[in-house]
Amino acid sequence: MTDPTAFGARLRAHRERAGKTRPVLGGLLGRSAEWIKALENGRLLPPRLPMLLRLAEVLDLSDLADLTGDQSLPVASVTRAGHPDIDNVAAAMQRSTVPVDDPTPVDALRSLVDQAWALWHRSTVERTAVAAVLPGLLADAQRSARRLDGLARRQALVELARVYHLAQLYMAHQPYPELVWLAADRAMRAACGSRAAAARSTCPASSAGVRAGRSRSCRDFTRLDGSQVATASGRRAAGPVRPAAGPRPACPVAGIRHRPRAAESVTVQSTRRASRALLSSCSMY
Repeated sequence: MTDPTAFGARLRAHRERAGKTRPVLGGLLGRSAEWIKALENGRLLPPRLPMLLRLAEVLDLSDLADLTGDQSLPVASVTRAGHPDIDNVAAAMQRSTVPVDDPTPVDALRSLVDQAWALWHRSTVERTAVAAVLPGLLADAQRSARRLDGLARRQALVELARVYHLAQLYMAHQPYPELVWLAADRAMRAACGSRAAAARSTCPASSAGVRAGRSRSCRDFTRLDGSQVATASGRRAAGPVRPAAGPRPACPVAGIRHRPRAAESVTVQSTRRASRALLSSCSMY
């Protein structure tokens, strides 16, 4: 176990080397200056791994041993590098304006979304394959959802929800955890918009599908209580309702392959704060 006094001395030395005061360091970590002082004076035990990683990042340390004094543990070996194309997808997710162009017809949009989901399920390099089409697909779906009317708009919103769900899967376990929540919330918003556009939804599984996505987000970030609530909500949303006669519209939940993934420890509160900030600045579908 790391000695609190020795840990505090190392923390103070690295903080001063970085030129950061206690209030500044505490602010970057979402903690108070008194909390930093208590760590440095050995009155608190060293924090757990997620906060240690955040400390190392803020203080520009490449090895946790610089703080703990224990065996070498490179930060990169724990945090994992992001996918090479993640920045392009992140930029498309955070775009605050609707692309200028004619809307994509619903049938063509649905075909493009189906192809993207097929890439995710069938490719051996699914993230690379999906990253090549996601930015353009997001633009097409956003534009159609905004500029089409009536039934076509409602169907475009269903496809938009499917695109956001795919983006959510792509971003899981990447260096942008707040964007996973942003994608989940936008998928839910698009699905709800689809239902509100008609007196009665013909696709109750659309909102159930994105609730399943929110449940997956909770599991990915070890929020098991939130996962259970989202799953139960999705079951209620699907309910016993049956679609009306005629072709069934595509639903975000269709064709989703559930893969077991190791849960990652993250600072959930800071992630949710970042997500809320993104939602307030990027409020479009």
